[in-house]
Amino acid sequence: MLLAEAGAPDPEAAVDAALAPLSPEVYEYTRHTLGHSKDRITASLTWLARRLTGD
Repeated sequence: MLLAEAGAPDPEAAVDAALAPLSPEVYEYTRHTLGHSKDRITASLTWLARRLTGD
């Protein structure tokens, strides 16, 4: 619903791309393999959410 309200051209398809970074596997890889801090990951996800919703 948020993606539709934000004007995403195909919100049903965009939802998978929007939620993918939240998967445990992606988080584990980003945190432990790439060595990114929790704060860095949080800041990136916050930025992405704001862009997706037009904030």
